[in-house]
Amino acid sequence: MKKVAIFGGIAVVALIAALVAVLIWVDTDFLRKLSYVSLSMMSVFACGLLIAVTALVAILAALIQVLNNLTREKVSPLIDKVNEAADTARGTAVYVGEGIVSPMVRLASLLAAVRGAVSALFTKRS
Repeated sequence: MKKVAIFGGIAVVALIAALVAVLIWVDTDFLRKLSYVSLSMMSVFACGLLIAVTALVAILAALIQVLNNLTREKVSPLIDKVNEAADTARGTAVYVGEGIVSPMVRLASLLAAVRGAVSALFTKRS
């Protein structure tokens, strides 16, 4: 890791030294032309970046629209069916509770009362 840092530092120093040498010994007219070329290239790259970002935003908007349509067409009916099934199960549980379990509890309590009465009548007391 140290070697990489040392070589990186040497490369940066060499690059700065080369840049200073170019600025000292190269004609100013050449540097002006070079700045125009670099500005032109930066403008072209900036325009390309703007086009790429615009395309990515358009793709993202289309993807959001597709996901909205998918949710509206596929997921919403599925959720409605699940809610309907839950309501049916709730209704069935209420029906079973009121129509079957409640009478059986009353019958069991009545039989327990009869058994208790019979037991009380026919059990010997000392």
